[in-house]
Amino acid sequence: QDNILKNIEVRKAISYAIDKANIVSSVYNNQCYIADFPLDYDSYLYNKDGELSYDQDEAKRILQSNDWVFTNNRWQKTIDGYVRKLIISLVVNQDNSERVNVANNIKHQLGEIGIEVNVVKVSTARYNEYLQDKNYQMILTGVTNSINPDLKYFYGEGNISNYNNEEAKKCLDTVENYDKLQK
Repeated sequence: QDNILKNIEVRKAISYAIDKANIVSSVYNNQCYIADFPLDYDSYLYNKDGELSYDQDEAKRILQSNDWVFTNNRWQKTIDGYVRKLIISLVVNQDNSERVNVANNIKHQLGEIGIEVNVVKVSTARYNEYLQDKNYQMILTGVTNSINPDLKYFYGEGNISNYNNEEAKKCLDTVENYDKLQK
């Protein structure tokens, strides 16, 4: 719903501009692996072809090809008659030092290509309010999944990322109804 982040090209550019291997190395001391997908990599639904890799030049090309202009070391575009600067707020729980470090790392990486990030460090209670109200542009969170998680959490009505796609909702409803019919 955000005027800037509803643009898929902006989200792709952000994804290309973040070096996840750098985060795993510098914040987690290589004790984790990169997950670009909410399902277990052994899931039949996992599609490796859809992955985006780290490529700052591609991130810039995507923005340029979608009428973003790089001026004064930042990106801007006229949206709905107003000049919008590519400034993103990233909410993080201040009590989780690793995630604060990840947020600062992301801020630095996106800043390298001209995307300004304001890291909003909040208390656990306030963080939970942000999650509950879905009152954020971006939020750094974590999810522990089973091998077969409920995809509605990610793509269904009222999902964590405010993702809204009628076709995805219909597919999820079809799967849910199929499961019910099988019982």
